[in-house]
Amino acid sequence: MILRNRSRCRSSRENVILFGATTDMSNIFYEGILQNLIQDGWDVHLVSNPGPVGKKLLNGKAHTIEMSREISIGTDVKSLFNWVLLLRKIRPRVLIVGTPKASLLGVVAARIARVPRIVYVAHGLRSETVLGLKKKILVFLEYLTQLFAHQTLAVSHSLKKAIEDAHPRFKGRVQVLGYGSMNGVELDRFRVPSLEEKLSARNALNLPSKSVIVGFVGRINKDKGGDLLAALTKHEAFTRLRLHLLIIGELEDDDLREAFIKLVNEGQVTITGWIDFPEEPLAAVDVLLHPTQREGLGMSLLEAQAMGVPVLTNAVTGTVDAVTSGEGGFFADDDSVESWVSKIDLLVSDPKLRDRMGRAGRQFVSARFNRDDVAARFSHFVEQFKK
Repeated sequence: MILRNRSRCRSSRENVILFGATTDMSNIFYEGILQNLIQDGWDVHLVSNPGPVGKKLLNGKAHTIEMSREISIGTDVKSLFNWVLLLRKIRPRVLIVGTPKASLLGVVAARIARVPRIVYVAHGLRSETVLGLKKKILVFLEYLTQLFAHQTLAVSHSLKKAIEDAHPRFKGRVQVLGYGSMNGVELDRFRVPSLEEKLSARNALNLPSKSVIVGFVGRINKDKGGDLLAALTKHEAFTRLRLHLLIIGELEDDDLREAFIKLVNEGQVTITGWIDFPEEPLAAVDVLLHPTQREGLGMSLLEAQAMGVPVLTNAVTGTVDAVTSGEGGFFADDDSVESWVSKIDLLVSDPKLRDRMGRAGRQFVSARFNRDDVAARFSHFVEQFKK
């Protein structure tokens, strides 16, 4: 859907709001709130790396700046310069930035350009899952981002606690809107599929007709538990329970690529690649596996539950806000393959349990993360910054 914002760039700061993200794909974080803000009278802009998503969401007001996700001094200095130029051109009253690199560049540039209100949206802490010098660098960069921002929004309450534990100086400055999330779940889109729709989704992907489909949504890397997923497919229970792994996403980690390509060739795994409408293949999934080591909130967990799919994940930052264990799914007892296998066995062997959890998960998401409610909370939040 294209959101049309017909107001022109102004030389004044009258109700101009700019959203920034590093990758174009990350613009989907803002999809649910843009239309509300336009209707409320905001002149809305986006900025990210080049790509189709921003243009699709906000025709004519999607700006691009080349940004490296990793530390690259030369590229970062050039990106910062371009950020300052953009901010001086569109003169936003409010800057909302999320994702690590765009957030740091954005808040520094906004201070240089004297943007009246700078809001950093924390979607997770990369420093949680790294060690050594890299961890120290990431913690310092997270600190700088919050220091230059006027306010920090966390997308979940557990993330808020993790931020305040890592950076005690900012305790009291981190806020969560409602139950969390910046985007919410579009319940009419992520709905419980009929039996016919479920079979159609399986057939479209050529999935084994007699298998139980366990799914994963997102990028396969070590932070998201790619090692554990690969190990699960080699466990005897994978054959005994007639499981087939459907990965709705991409292989991001080169170290895991060879292992998963082999599993695809052996017929144990299907990988869709990036897909614009994950709800279509998600309709084929019986149980969602999400062995992540960290999250901001865990949107794939919420979307699966909205579709009546029980979930299995780790109890870590972000996931504890997205799942009520024993209702919409389970938390694994630990990171061991055996712990995961025992919970998968329980879910796969008991269709009635899956149905009960599916209904409970849908109710949980509807009550807390309905997109309309999330968008309304954000609109109310930014209303205070209007001229």
